[in-house]
This record gives sequence, C-alpha cells and structure tokens, in this order.
Amino acid sequence: DAVLSGEVVVVPDAAQDPRFPRFAEFEPSCGIRAGWSTPIFSPAGEILGTFAVYHDERCEPSSQDQQLLGIVARTVALAIEHTRAAETRARLSAIVESSDEAIFSTDLDGVITSWNAGAERLFGYTAHEAVGQPITLLRPEQSDGEPVILDRLHKGEAVDHDETVRRRKDRTLCD
Repeated sequence: DAVLSGEVVVVPDAAQDPRFPRFAEFEPSCGIRAGWSTPIFSPAGEILGTFAVYHDERCEPSSQDQQLLGIVARTVALAIEHTRAAETRARLSAIVESSDEAIFSTDLDGVITSWNAGAERLFGYTAHEAVGQPITLLRPEQSDGEPVILDRLHKGEAVDHDETVRRRKDRTLCD
C-alpha cells in the first residue's frame, strides 16, 4: 500500500498479483482489474493520503502517466496544506477575537494591522478607527521610544509590553 510504503504502488493485473489472493471473489462486482497509487506528501514529508487510478482491464502506467500522477499528488498536497493553513488561521483568529485581552498587531513600519474586541474595550478605539493608523496613536506625546522599539522589531528582537506606555482614546494612560 502506498501509505505504508511511502512509494508508488503499481498493480497492473490484480487477478495475477499475489498481494490480492481473494481478488477473484470481488472483481466482477467492482470492475477493477488494475491500478496504481501514489502517496501524497506534505512539505515536511508527512504522508497526507494517496491518489489512485483504477482501470477495468490490465494496465501499467506509462512514463507520462507517472509524471501526471506526480503532478497531481503535489497539487493535492498543496491544496491540503492550504486548507490546513486556512483552518489554523481561522482557529487563531477566533481565539484572538474571543479573548478578553487587548490583542493587536503592527507591521514593521509601525502601522496597526489588526485590532480585537479586547483592544477596543481597553483603548476605546474601534477596529475601524485603529487599523491602518500608526502605533503612535497609542503613545503619549512625550514618548520618544517609538523609533527605538521599531528598530528593535526590524532586527527581530522581542519587545515586552511592559516597556511601553499606551494612551487610550480618552487620553488617559495605561501600562
């Protein structure tokens, strides 16, 4: 089996293949005589499933068939990975949105790119008001630390939330 071996499995004639000793019992009802199966791998090498082709008569894959199977398997792998990534993003988005904590993100230029309900409650700005605005929206006028923080983020360094003071829409400070 392609899942167990991690390799393409070709069965040109199931009636003659020793791996299918009981094939003659079900062959007339299913109409399958030959087939081949190729494993579908994730980019990390995990087997996600198989893609199989079946025929009603004895048949072996041509080199063109084998190339096509490889293309189909890679395309299906991309589709599966894309679906998994979308599901993960949806789960994470739901977690962020349902959190009571203020969670927002910025790009490396310091522009707010996301804003959850917790941030709305804490800072008083709606997502519509905050997203697209510079992070300085939340900084007191006397704060000159923003360029230093952005420089650290550009270098890939972490910035602890305790290192910043933020200003609410009503101009009160929170830390």
